[in-house]
Parts: sequence; structure tokens; C-alpha cells
Amino acid sequence: MKDGASFSRKKVEALVDFVKKRGLGGLLWMKVTDNGVTGPGTKHIEDAVKHAIIEKAGAKAGDLILAAAAPLKKARAAMGALREEVAGILGLAKPRGLAFRLDS
Repeated sequence: MKDGASFSRKKVEALVDFVKKRGLGGLLWMKVTDNGVTGPGTKHIEDAVKHAIIEKAGAKAGDLILAAAAPLKKARAAMGALREEVAGILGLAKPRGLAFRLDS
């Protein structure tokens, strides 16, 4: 999430609770800084893996990475709901007003 590192821990934990209510066990979250990443559990992840996650996410300093580990269908549903929730929090869209289109 671009510029999401400004979210307080309390706000991020509310997002964790949000996905838990939708069947996930929780979220891995990392705030990207100029010196790497911070967040619970990051000390248990090797530096090379952290850098790979940052690169894959296209994250920059000041961003927040949110990741879920769950069966694909469950993860998609919960993370889609989370995307709408965050859009509402940030005032980017009406939470129920988002539409998605998949092209092949």
C-alpha cells in the first residue's frame, strides 16, 4: 500500500482483525523504511527473503506490505474485502462502489 507506513500499529492491527473475521488467520505486514522493513515477525524472515518481497511488491520506503497465506479462494476473498475496506478508509472510493474487471 503506497504511503501506508504512516498507518499506526493500532490501525494496521484493525486491518488484521478485519481479515480474521473473513476467515484468515491474520496478515503478515511490513512497513518499508529506508533501512529495510519493520513489523511483527520480520526478525524471523531472512534479509534476502525480505528484499525479494519488497522487490516483488514494487514497494518503496514509506509503503506498507500486507500479505496473506491461505488457500487461494479464501485469500482472494479476504484480501479483496480488505482492498475495499482500505479504499474506504483512505476515501479513494465508496467501499461498496468498487468494480473489478478481469481480462484474459
